[in-house]
Amino acid sequence: MNKDMKKIGLVGGLGPASTVYYYLGLIKLCQSQYGENAYPKIIIDSAKKVICIL
Repeated sequence: MNKDMKKIGLVGGLGPASTVYYYLGLIKLCQSQYGENAYPKIIIDSAKKVICIL
């Protein structure tokens, strides 16, 4: 990890399948700036399941 990078937090989607898209996007962005072996420090906290009553 580059010392210029900061740790970020990510509130994910309603499950792992939706959260992975955000995570992969952040990795690609980081690697475009710092090189292909760069991975950001990320803390992921998924949202709890929401039930909608219509």
